[in-house]
Amino acid sequence: GLFVTNTCVLLNLCKQWASLHLYVKIGAAADIIFLVDSSWSIGNEHFQLVREFLYDVVKQLDVGENDFRFGLVQFSGSPHSEFQLNTYHTLQDVLFHISHMPYMGGGTKTGQGLEFLIRNHLTKTAGSRASNGIPQIIIVLTDGRSQDDVALPSSILKTAEVNMFAIGVQDAVEWELKEIASDPFDTHLFNLENFTALHGIIGDLVASIRSSMTPEMAGVEGGIKDITGNTICSAVAIFVSEEIISQESADIIFLIDGSKNGAVTFSAIRDFIANLIERLSVGAELIRIGVVMFSDEARTIFSLNSYTQKVDILEAVKALSILGGEEANIGDALDFVMQNHFTHSGGSRIEEGVPQILVLISNIESSDDVREGVLAMKQASIFSFCIGVQNADNAELQQIATDASFVFTALDTRNLGELQELLLPNIVGVAQRLILLDAPTILTEATESTRESINPQSIHAIPPPPAVHLPTTLT
Repeated sequence: GLFVTNTCVLLNLCKQWASLHLYVKIGAAADIIFLVDSSWSIGNEHFQLVREFLYDVVKQLDVGENDFRFGLVQFSGSPHSEFQLNTYHTLQDVLFHISHMPYMGGGTKTGQGLEFLIRNHLTKTAGSRASNGIPQIIIVLTDGRSQDDVALPSSILKTAEVNMFAIGVQDAVEWELKEIASDPFDTHLFNLENFTALHGIIGDLVASIRSSMTPEMAGVEGGIKDITGNTICSAVAIFVSEEIISQESADIIFLIDGSKNGAVTFSAIRDFIANLIERLSVGAELIRIGVVMFSDEARTIFSLNSYTQKVDILEAVKALSILGGEEANIGDALDFVMQNHFTHSGGSRIEEGVPQILVLISNIESSDDVREGVLAMKQASIFSFCIGVQNADNAELQQIATDASFVFTALDTRNLGELQELLLPNIVGVAQRLILLDAPTILTEATESTRESINPQSIHAIPPPPAVHLPTTLT
């Protein structure tokens, strides 16, 4: 099943970079948290090898002029904080704790461990310096397949630009390690046959951690990435709410190309939407669904308040047919959706703070200008996901989407099933309040002073460490 959390994590997904001068200023600095499996399958003898491994990694990292903080979480059937980023201020204290860390035993719930880490360690009160521009690094060590889902918490951490390292030993599963690890896998993923092999990767791991803090890995080419012009964005932000929520609600509008351009792919897209809805928690108080199609003009198929039962929504989706028409006026369709669907009369709960989601499915470049519609969507904090099929204009989709990582391209309709596995966790993450955008900031001039200046609205604003995205293009 999908990862469910009691945490509200605000992740502002627009990436902007500050100057190289900031990296030079902070030198070698990072907040590094170890998430360590201590389940029964490891055993006391092997756990001692884990202690020695952690001890040696910390000792080799903390050499010379640097400013590292370390945190440590054990997970098994339930997670446990050994120490937070601000618990110890000397290397000796960190090493002493690692040497005397008890072995817990229990199950292997890696997803729960990641959730616990998000709630209890990636916060300012726990010592995280993300708001000061310090890279956030997590190193996960496990010896087997997780008993719960790791995909969603991992994707949330990656979307927040946390640098993820995955170390698997013995019975660890390669595909699960790939769900956890950041790209590139050859420097972020280690899959070992046994615990004695841990000692042999220390040098490579330390080198990879250090290289991940360089400007090159952070996407800064030539020192500064251009942030001039009227750029709508705000810095990445992580905020862990004190309020416990178990909510899963959203208003989702599917905006579908119904022009002649999409005639060949229409039935596959219709099935894709039905399959996606089948997996969502649909209901009047949960996730509401509406469908709009566009060609020369936009047309409401059904609104957010037309149906409350999933069976009725699926029946209406399966009855969809092509509109026809030569043009694909996406700009007009965006305006139409804003005026008629993301409104109280259209069944939207936008005034109640329920997340608003647009899923645009396009086959071709828009016949009209999309800029006004895009601006209206961003100003209303609509989550815009874009799916490009066949001849869709990827640059245009990136302009429309909330973030570049919200653009998914299927060059062949046979890839839509795989695409669903990428899109679904993001939609559920929004519905569960795991992913939430701040109101946009409009930047009109470049700045090189501090990263906080990118987003003056939020005291929780943090700059992006090295950029990592889920795969968005399927071939």
